[in-house]
Amino acid sequence: MIDTHAHIDTVAFDDDRGEVLERAFAGGVEYIIVPAIEPRNFESLKSIVNSHERLFCGMGIHPHNAIDASPQALELVEKECESNPKVVAVGEIGLDYFYDFAPRDVQEHAFRAQLKIAKKYGLPVIIHNRDSSEDMLNIVKEEQDGSLRGVFHCFSGDEDFLNQALELGFHVSFTGNVTYKNTMLAEIVKAAPLTKILLETDCPWMSPVPYRSKRNEPKNISLIAEKIAEYKLTSTDEVRTMTTKAAKTLFKLASLAIMFLMAFSLSFAQKDTTSEAEDNIRHPFDKFIGIGPTAGLNTLVQTFYLGGDSVKDVSYEGLPCYGGSITYGALDFLLIQFTYIYSKNIKVSDKEGGRIGPNIHHLFELSTLWIFNPYSKVNFYATAGPSMFFNTYNQGGGVVGDQYEEIKEQKIGLNGGLGFMVNIPVTSVGLFTIGAEWRLNFDLSKSTAKSLVAKSKDDDPSKNIYRDVQTTTFYSIPRMNISWYPEFLRLKK
Repeated sequence: MIDTHAHIDTVAFDDDRGEVLERAFAGGVEYIIVPAIEPRNFESLKSIVNSHERLFCGMGIHPHNAIDASPQALELVEKECESNPKVVAVGEIGLDYFYDFAPRDVQEHAFRAQLKIAKKYGLPVIIHNRDSSEDMLNIVKEEQDGSLRGVFHCFSGDEDFLNQALELGFHVSFTGNVTYKNTMLAEIVKAAPLTKILLETDCPWMSPVPYRSKRNEPKNISLIAEKIAEYKLTSTDEVRTMTTKAAKTLFKLASLAIMFLMAFSLSFAQKDTTSEAEDNIRHPFDKFIGIGPTAGLNTLVQTFYLGGDSVKDVSYEGLPCYGGSITYGALDFLLIQFTYIYSKNIKVSDKEGGRIGPNIHHLFELSTLWIFNPYSKVNFYATAGPSMFFNTYNQGGGVVGDQYEEIKEQKIGLNGGLGFMVNIPVTSVGLFTIGAEWRLNFDLSKSTAKSLVAKSKDDDPSKNIYRDVQTTTFYSIPRMNISWYPEFLRLKK
């Protein structure tokens, strides 16, 4: 388990902080994230976090202390986010209209400034919200450009707030208040996707039952996991596993290589362990196995090297092409796609020379799609990968003296491009994506064939003059794609 929000740097732990950490790690806590509150305590926070390899921190200014968010203080937050490897988030930041310890316009200025810092350095945000839901959501929506991510900590909003938070690509975290007898959070916990839930204690406050009147500490996080499991009709182990995975991904607590290994191994290990109650508890743009058609216009640019001396380029534009693809969601930001494209070039007809057989192109692509903003409704991505070409030139041969023979070749190449897709979730059916992309495919080898230079006057083929011709080709294909990620094939992460 990971306690994603624990104020163990406060004076409440000054007498026994070491013992508190020992109890937490002995009880199954893997990492603890300590969010900052005010600039004057930044140094003590860093000292405590640096004392143990399992401690990390957020760096930010709490709305209670927004009055202290001077340009110098914000510059200090940015410096730590840029250079301190222990800083895994910007936070705790946000708005608090209950206490109003700082003027609301001052809170908003500090909040927006720190959201921009988070986007600049690719860090998630830890957001505090109390009685400020409308302004909070408006600001986050305005700042969301596809790169903003984070968690609404100690979540206590209604289901509408939850849905808007999820649509913005955010996580939610629950603390000891979910264990209270009269809590209003049971239905919210049931509605929240387990893939988007994080655990936190918010210690030394918010102690879970049966420690409600006592100081809270990270070891109590197991009680929160048990209550969430009870609400969601699943096992505590499932909650621990899924929330830990979500926290590691959001805060990047593991290296990229480890994340790859975990994504592949856990995806198959957990596919059959999630209970039926989990059928609809993922964020709506999750992708596992997708299938669908693709169509576009293929522009072929062929470069001919005649005898090694003369070079000639020929372009055939606007060739209709079509095919299909199968896509696998390896990670939220990485898709692996296999695509087949067919195109037929009938623009090569040469009535005088007799070359009227069409050129047929079968193109196979294995591409990686790197999504820049995986948690948004519209995803932008770049592609890269290997290609395989199966080409037939002058299919059927020539008709006037067989001047050009039918040529078949197999070649390897590379592909790359840019595109976007719109995510359209359909309840009980799955996720549909509609997108457009411009992708280039390049040959990596030249093909060699003999071409007729001069024909014998007496029609004696043995007297014809031929020259070796080497050809390279690249394919420019603007295309439209539709993919369906069926609900019954989806990966339960």
